[in-house]
Amino acid sequence: MSITFGLYGLIRKLVAVEAVAGLGVESLFMVLPALVCVLWAESGHGGGFLSGWGWGNDALLVLAGAVSAIPLIAFAYGVRRVPLSVVGLLQYIAPTCSSWSACWCSVRRSSTASWSVSV
Repeated sequence: MSITFGLYGLIRKLVAVEAVAGLGVESLFMVLPALVCVLWAESGHGGGFLSGWGWGNDALLVLAGAVSAIPLIAFAYGVRRVPLSVVGLLQYIAPTCSSWSACWCSVRRSSTASWSVSV
């Protein structure tokens, strides 16, 4: 996962595209696979986007996509202002810290084996 994050940071740093335009291109790459996934799920495979939970939850799902774009745009602006080594280190630390906080905040007790996987 850290290699993927590092490559993403490298590409965003090297490609001379504005943040919003770059995010738009990245989103266009995912439109067709996402649409196929939604149509497949809604055709009787347990999907609940348009038929299962009501319009309130559907609106929250759509707004969650819009809200998640804000950190991506901020990242694209910020990645050009710091050295690439710092970007790689931060993108390695972020998922690791998320994993550790998930383990610490978990209500159920975990075994030693699950701790060794996160480290």
